[in-house]
Amino acid sequence: MRGLQSDSNGEMSRMSPATVWKQVTGAGRNVVHRYNRLSVKGKTALVSVSLINVGLLIAVIIITPTRIGNWFNHLAESLRAMGVGGMFICALFVVIASHPPLFGFMGSMTLIGFTYGVWPGFLVASLAALSGAAIAFISVRTFFLGWIRKRSNDKWEAFGHVMRNKGLPLVVMIRYCPLPWAMGNGLFASIESVKLWQYMIANLAILPKLLIPVFIGSRLTSLTHDRPSHDPLQFWLNIGSILLSCSISILTGIWIYRLTLEQMRKLNDGGDEGELAADALERGALLGDYTDDEEAADEPLTLGHSMRPSDSMLRRTSSSSDSR
Repeated sequence: MRGLQSDSNGEMSRMSPATVWKQVTGAGRNVVHRYNRLSVKGKTALVSVSLINVGLLIAVIIITPTRIGNWFNHLAESLRAMGVGGMFICALFVVIASHPPLFGFMGSMTLIGFTYGVWPGFLVASLAALSGAAIAFISVRTFFLGWIRKRSNDKWEAFGHVMRNKGLPLVVMIRYCPLPWAMGNGLFASIESVKLWQYMIANLAILPKLLIPVFIGSRLTSLTHDRPSHDPLQFWLNIGSILLSCSISILTGIWIYRLTLEQMRKLNDGGDEGELAADALERGALLGDYTDDEEAADEPLTLGHSMRPSDSMLRRTSSSSDSR
């Protein structure tokens, strides 16, 4: 564990401003490169999601943000009027959305912030998120582990071995990666070397990250009541705080994700396990590379698709073995 932490600290100290700037300027080329490497299914999924988002944006413009804001205001008032029952309903949304393959976790957390503010909203959201993560972990581990074992491969076994060797620090780092909450619950539950207590400690460690959607929801409440003509400074401060919170969350998640992959690739105690484990995480994450000659990797590994090491991976690992 100390070796992993010291490597992480050393890597962070070597990141000069010039290196950071180079990564920022190359982000656009990296996005284009990743898109070009997507298979037909991957490109279709990406275009479909983009069209859905554009459709939602057009719907918001047609309906007008004011009407949507008024509807959510009425919903929030109804939930608050229910007292503890309203809190339970909001928490239930979070718990249900925590189980893979369901979605809506971040929206449910934002609704809690919109309805109850940062406090007691963050308390309700935290308890619901932790409960949902525990229930999803136990459910997947109890009912789906045998099904997952039948579809495991060398990369997945290497991933589990690295997780077993490095323990809690690596669990926390991967939990900070930009994986959807429900998908992360299924990911860790499918790795037998990850214990429930380790996973719950990792969830406790990322509670500050869960504060962001609650905070954004509380700021959205102010935006639905305030108008730029009433208090321009307050209005634009709310807009700025929302954008800043989103930027911090996204950039931090991507940075930790890339750092985690880099550290995992350095763990070659058992041959090429570090490289295979990093590749397994990359295939299971939304930021993974899916090429045309890896058709089976179009879906995340947590969905049970078979993903044998590709020829490029075998060439890469064999060359690294020869160099050693």
